[in-house]
Amino acid sequence: INENSELDFGENKIDEPDDYIGTDESGKGDIFGPLVTAAVYLNKTTAAVLNEYGIRDSKTVSDNQISGLAKIIKNTVGENFEIIVINPAKYNQLYSKFKNLNDLLAWSHLKAIENLSERSKCKEVIIDQFSSKVSEMNKKLFSSKIKVLQTPKAERFTAVAAASILARDKFNKWFKFNPAKELKLKKGASTTVQTQALNIRKLYGEQKINEIAKLNFKTFRQ
Repeated sequence: INENSELDFGENKIDEPDDYIGTDESGKGDIFGPLVTAAVYLNKTTAAVLNEYGIRDSKTVSDNQISGLAKIIKNTVGENFEIIVINPAKYNQLYSKFKNLNDLLAWSHLKAIENLSERSKCKEVIIDQFSSKVSEMNKKLFSSKIKVLQTPKAERFTAVAAASILARDKFNKWFKFNPAKELKLKKGASTTVQTQALNIRKLYGEQKINEIAKLNFKTFRQ
């Protein structure tokens, strides 16, 4: 973020740019599965196409629809997207380093931005507001100036909504193809999911649970 920029731009103060990158993540509130961060670059043409298809925040879309919408996004933007998948074992390793979920999130978002910005040459980014560390990490990661705008409810911007769908699609696929798929892991962090996680740890040990679950949840700390 430029030194003269503010973190809180307010929900109504940012017009959708003609040419920008949007990022979002999936899995941060789920005990099982990876943390997935996606970035999507759009220009006026590709944004118009995705708007025609009704691309919107993944939280308003059923999991049955996510896969089809993800294909539409990829077909529309070509190579102009980036997905960072942090599988549970790597997540647990990184969390022990960062000691804070928002810092880990900031790192994953900025890595996705860095990779996509190199390909697209785009220097303007919109991201959901979650951590002031984005500004600090931005200066460390990038040698060139990239304008990263944080705003509440960023999914109202098409590129951010598209990124949310790609992230959710990748997150959903992990549950189908993960090493413990025979365990029929549940999504979320409900009491049912917590019980399942603790039972798996009891039956299969620390190594197995480290491979499939995020250990920073209170379920494990307690």
